[in-house]
Amino acid sequence: MMKWLGQQKLITFQKSMLAMGTVINIQVVAYEEDRRAVLEDINRAFSIFYDIEHRFSRFRSDSEVMKLANRSKQEVLVSEMLFDLTAYALELAELTNGKYDPTIGKIMEQKGFDRLYTTGQTFSSHDVPHAAVHYRDVQLNEKNRTIHLNKPLILDFGSIAKGFACDLAAKELEAWEGFMINAGGDVLVSGFNEQQEEWTIGIRHPIHKQTNISVIQTTNCAICTSGSYERISRYDPHTHHLIHPQTKQSEQSLLSCTVIAPLGMLADSLSTAAFLLGREGGYSFLAEHEIPAVMVDQTADMIVTPEMKEVHSWNHNQHLSQTKHF
Repeated sequence: MMKWLGQQKLITFQKSMLAMGTVINIQVVAYEEDRRAVLEDINRAFSIFYDIEHRFSRFRSDSEVMKLANRSKQEVLVSEMLFDLTAYALELAELTNGKYDPTIGKIMEQKGFDRLYTTGQTFSSHDVPHAAVHYRDVQLNEKNRTIHLNKPLILDFGSIAKGFACDLAAKELEAWEGFMINAGGDVLVSGFNEQQEEWTIGIRHPIHKQTNISVIQTTNCAICTSGSYERISRYDPHTHHLIHPQTKQSEQSLLSCTVIAPLGMLADSLSTAAFLLGREGGYSFLAEHEIPAVMVDQTADMIVTPEMKEVHSWNHNQHLSQTKHF
């Protein structure tokens, strides 16, 4: 697709790669004469995802997260990235009274979420003992930028790292007219598409997966969905990856939760936190913090926050669901 602007062609450059357990697709809108520079920036953006995966993956024994796992009862100097993401995750854990808990890594592994979905390769942290852990077992020293683990534990950044990577990748692309980063359904958009319009984003129906439950036009924001259909345990078909740390059971009152936020890290983590809080608790949490969001419950009814109703392009497929506004 091309559009003439004066004597120049506005083109959408597109490239995909595998990273962080999913397909990453980047589209950049720019002019033909900038092809080389655009492709170089796209490659730099992709390198961000590899770097974040290397730092935060539970599936690599050499990741910073896994190196930290067994260094309990000592102050460990960590990277700025790991310190800051841990601080944010602990703050979100406090806000949700522990329903969201970044220390759930070992439980995830025990429940069968121990393999890369792109390759099928499994990973087991045999050297990290099974023990009851809690987010308050993680202590931060702001002055020294160190992390102290009261017990050996595995931090899980599956609901933060991908969105955070989108935010960092976006910085490599901000010089261009517009771009979209789609990291397995976590979407970040900026500027305009080649028609000089805001980006059109479909929110997938959690049951009829080939259709959208709603479509929005927006830009300069992130749109992330957490869904019960995304990752299923290889041990139990009734267990999905959104697990309560206390009960070790999947949240069952919702099928999906989609959040719009200024940053990918926020949209990614808040959609997960709201899902874990359940239908009523999640809605209250999102509404209290004035977050545009749409939740789909077990009957495929949509629950929409007031802020989502204010999104001017908000539209939903009334043939597929009923919308409830609380």
